[in-house]
Amino acid sequence: MTTLYRFTTADGLVQLIHPNSSVSLHVEAVHHHQLNGQATVPPAFAVVKDLLAFDQLVCDFDETITDHDTTCSFDTLASQVRPDHFADPQMTWPEILQAYLDDLEKVNVSDLCHLNNTPSSSLPPPATTDKGLFHPQPQPTHRLLDPKIRELKCHIDGRTFTPEPELPVPKVPSLQPWIHSQVRKRAVEKVSLDRVSESGNLVGLTKAQIRDYGRHQIRLRPGVVEFLRAFVQEQDRREKASTEGSGVDAQGEEGLRARRRGELWIVSVNWSEDLIRGAMDQVFGSEEATERYLPDSNLTSSNLEFKEEGHEMLVRRMKTANGNVRSKEEESDAGTAEHFSNGEVKVRCLTGTDKLHAFQKIQRDYATRHGLALTDTKWAYLGDSSTDLGCLVEADVGIIIGKSKSLLTECERSGIQVIDLVLKDTQ
Repeated sequence: MTTLYRFTTADGLVQLIHPNSSVSLHVEAVHHHQLNGQATVPPAFAVVKDLLAFDQLVCDFDETITDHDTTCSFDTLASQVRPDHFADPQMTWPEILQAYLDDLEKVNVSDLCHLNNTPSSSLPPPATTDKGLFHPQPQPTHRLLDPKIRELKCHIDGRTFTPEPELPVPKVPSLQPWIHSQVRKRAVEKVSLDRVSESGNLVGLTKAQIRDYGRHQIRLRPGVVEFLRAFVQEQDRREKASTEGSGVDAQGEEGLRARRRGELWIVSVNWSEDLIRGAMDQVFGSEEATERYLPDSNLTSSNLEFKEEGHEMLVRRMKTANGNVRSKEEESDAGTAEHFSNGEVKVRCLTGTDKLHAFQKIQRDYATRHGLALTDTKWAYLGDSSTDLGCLVEADVGIIIGKSKSLLTECERSGIQVIDLVLKDTQ
């Protein structure tokens, strides 16, 4: 049975890196489908041993590292930080949010999606024998669960597009219903991003403005901050010991793992890498430290696009001296707009299936770069919501932070055991 570990608060996470003898982790509850009405509670020492068995750490961002969903930050950036010499947005942030919520409420595969040239009612007739007896046909797997499907089209708000070119293959087959739900949600997320781009809410923002906002305005989970700092400090210590040829006594595979520096990755459905980096500046103390511990290759997220030269969209959305939007005749004389966002978001991660694709790619690329088999490296994933479920299960050590009921429900539906852990005083 696949097992995930849940910390309802972040206080106990740092115990995984730097154990404190005055406190210890205890198993508070076990959640899963109880076949015989009984849940097996593992001993705490066995749980801690499993939790410590990782080399590399991959984290979600929103509500995992942060203590709130940072999507609302874009409302503040649009209304208070965005330069006022750009035209007013064509759609307000509350209107975009309400349209998104409306789409989520009505999202249903029968309403939004169809397969090209495949009538939804085309089911095979029941088979019969020579005696006229009916034999029920086996029920086909829902078409959207078939990983071979490539011609799925979705229709929302008058738009048609392919929501996902390829469905990931989950580590646990029982996650197929979760894959299905993420495919449907992806259509809603994509349309919402289209509205954001077309509205012009984020046109004119600079990388520096967004990073500064992340550095000073995004609130982080204290326990997770301590955990991340402890993780990179432990990797520094391990690297130093390996370089000096001391402190690493293990032999064989364990010895190689001990000498190999662990890395930190972030995989997020956020819209801005700069916002994430600004928040991580709080964790590590400076931009230089963030670049060291979280290089560009270790951050996967959708991202605002920026133009270093005069761009038609930027120029067209600038105001003239009297407050009007520039006419076409004035565009040629508008000059150059450097390092401004054009308001468009380059999509990399929208839903949990995108995150699972990204996590699997990280694992493959790491193994290739170091000449390892996929099983030679032990991975931990830290996440908070149902969007993280695929990655949590894919990891060797899946750690849930927080009290998401929807994630717990998805785990129970998929037959995944969740063990709740709490920190208690040893006295």
